[in-house]
Amino acid sequence: MKKDVFLFICSPSLGTLDSWASVLHELKNKQPDAQFIFYVHDYYIIKQIELNSPLIKLASEIFTTIVYKDINGTFVESNNFELIQKYSFFSNRLNPFLILKKILNKLRIIKLDSFLNSIIIKINAIIVKIYNLKFINLYQLKSENLKILYDVYESSKDAHEDILTKLSEVKKYSICHGNNSHEYLLEELKTRTIVNNYPNNNTIVFASSEKDAEYYENYYGIKKEFCRVVGIPRHEKKWIDYFMDRYCGNYEIPFNGNYIFLISRNYGSFMPREEKVRYVKEIYKQAKKCNLKLIIKKHPDEVCDNSCEEALPKEECGIGWMVSNLHTFFLGKHSKFAICFYSGVVSDMISIGIPTIEMLDSKYAYNLNKNIKDKNSGKNVTEYGYYNLVLVANDNKELDSHIKRIFNEFEVVVSELEKSYDQVFYKKENVNEYIANEIIWN
Repeated sequence: MKKDVFLFICSPSLGTLDSWASVLHELKNKQPDAQFIFYVHDYYIIKQIELNSPLIKLASEIFTTIVYKDINGTFVESNNFELIQKYSFFSNRLNPFLILKKILNKLRIIKLDSFLNSIIIKINAIIVKIYNLKFINLYQLKSENLKILYDVYESSKDAHEDILTKLSEVKKYSICHGNNSHEYLLEELKTRTIVNNYPNNNTIVFASSEKDAEYYENYYGIKKEFCRVVGIPRHEKKWIDYFMDRYCGNYEIPFNGNYIFLISRNYGSFMPREEKVRYVKEIYKQAKKCNLKLIIKKHPDEVCDNSCEEALPKEECGIGWMVSNLHTFFLGKHSKFAICFYSGVVSDMISIGIPTIEMLDSKYAYNLNKNIKDKNSGKNVTEYGYYNLVLVANDNKELDSHIKRIFNEFEVVVSELEKSYDQVFYKKENVNEYIANEIIWN
């Protein structure tokens, strides 16, 4: 019997790895001799990798091969995340050559273009040899024992055209990279046509709810019989306990647990930079008022965003506040409570019994989706506010009020959030074992 090959597509961010981690671990336990391939196509994602983080330590134990598609479209493999990181760093320094090559192409200067192309290939080959890497052709993987693990969300992107078309007959399995319930989008889908770039045949989706399954059918064309309603796999209690003990057990609890956990997010079209800075300053002010510290966990897209650091006094870094790359379960579990701007991590916090305040003015919630409104106030809210998975704070006054309530009625607040969670997400018993068996046998 041929060994299975599991090709995991890590995109659009490391959040996909986090969503799949519990299932990957179960698959590894069931098939320790199988080949597990970690595939990443984007240098931006490679930059997000922190070698000492709990998630990458886990990944290093699971994946036998790490494959990176460089800027030339060449697949390079290693058994080591660090070497792939180093290669990607040097490979991307060839970008100026590629830009020049494109210019020469447009000018139809073919001789120079060919010469430049040969230089790029030779330099890449030297770098591959220096780091003891290998070239690989993913398209030649045999489909009969190959299974793709990814987020079907990526099937709408041109970046994966090569993989998803050339391996179109391969069985695929999808888990969402965020903890979203897509129910709020169903009404919107009735008024617009969604065109998916690539057919999602041979795809089984593990959905978080019945409404989620309906969304996948309407948006991606995946029939309900190919959707398995399971909930959120990484929220299984025995997985959280195992992960915390195995990969976070040796970490010292920062600030002795006397801190607010800020789940940050990059600024952008929905929230201007100056507003994010103002929010961070206000949150730090509230932390001091409560005699607490502040720990910030950045979103993967904040690799080049230093707005949090700029909002806070430099001289108090490490004393009153800090940025941490530790896992959200660990940072959340030991905090007094969490605050976010807009994040699916709020459901992670509910799964470990920690309440979250979502600090976001309704006008910015409007920018995210103008059709989602609070059932009582009529104000625009995010989907997490709509489903009562967070305590919504439109301004400083509401933030202060929620903080006081958390301190005075912590257990009541957590109970309310857990009740809301149960109304939104399904909870399947032994969910990770179920998904692993589904992937292995179907």
